Amino acid sequence: MRIQLEITRRCNLDCVHCIQGGCSYVAGEMTAADYERLLPRMSAAGVFSVSLTGGEFLCHPEIMVILELLLRSDFWLALQTNGTLLDQDTVDFLARSREKIRAVAVSLYGATAKAHESVTRSPGSFEKTIRAIDMLSEAGFRVEVISLLMTMNQEEAPQIQELCRERGLFHQFNSIIAPRKDGETSSLECRLSEELLKKLPRPWETFTENFIPHEPDDFSPDKTLDAWCTMARTSGYIDSKGNLLPCSIMDLPAGNVKDRPFDELWHDSAVFNALRKLKIGEFECSRCGHFPTCRPCPGLAFLEHGNMFEAPKEICRIIELFLGDKEVKKA
Repeated sequence: MRIQLEITRRCNLDCVHCIQGGCSYVAGEMTAADYERLLPRMSAAGVFSVSLTGGEFLCHPEIMVILELLLRSDFWLALQTNGTLLDQDTVDFLARSREKIRAVAVSLYGATAKAHESVTRSPGSFEKTIRAIDMLSEAGFRVEVISLLMTMNQEEAPQIQELCRERGLFHQFNSIIAPRKDGETSSLECRLSEELLKKLPRPWETFTENFIPHEPDDFSPDKTLDAWCTMARTSGYIDSKGNLLPCSIMDLPAGNVKDRPFDELWHDSAVFNALRKLKIGEFECSRCGHFPTCRPCPGLAFLEHGNMFEAPKEICRIIELFLGDKEVKKA
């Protein structure tokens, strides 16, 4: 089982696209003592992989204590960071348990300060992020550079790829900008137009080439949702206040881990058990000719228009651009 821990929603940057929508979610966030109680229950429930995210997880005031607890556990860890708060002492601390850290994902929005900081809106952040990438790489970590491409930085996609190639780093880009969790939609103005999407150096249609081969009935209407989406079955998300959610963008809490043990919530939650019973045929996407190659996201649909059963419009827009207009499957 894989769990994402949203350690905090605090962040030292001000990224234009941020799904969290600021730091108004700080009151009542999980403390180190809360994690000390939580982690053994997660382990007992079968969790083996834990990803730390935020906000910026390093902004939590007790982060070093929380990291100590996690590194003493049996979890396989992944870290997601903007890198700007990493210093040599912190990297050295993490390196002492490097075998427990699968990867460190670092957000990079440009190959120059101008492009990167047009997204972060934080002067000096580019230099700090590059320094963090180099420190982590020199310490022997697998560094995964993640770039969200939008109107103000898409022209630097080739240069970002080259920067990563020169350093021998894994690089992945994305262009799906989701609505903010607080309902504010101004970030959607940063989405790439169809014309700009076609100019990306690694065209979006190539992600379908890596789709796992499947038999015709693997995604039949009577199959349960976990045939293509693992939320609430083998993966979940705990937000910074302790709410256990199906995934990072679907606000349907099973309960709060500060009020009830994680393993009890995971197994007994009426919300999660209902999700586990959903059938593929209940979803609009199952009747589209592009399904399942398009890899639709029920969570994104929920965030876009409050209905996980409808198609996620942004994924549809991108898929139709490269694979043509969707066709309705014959019954």
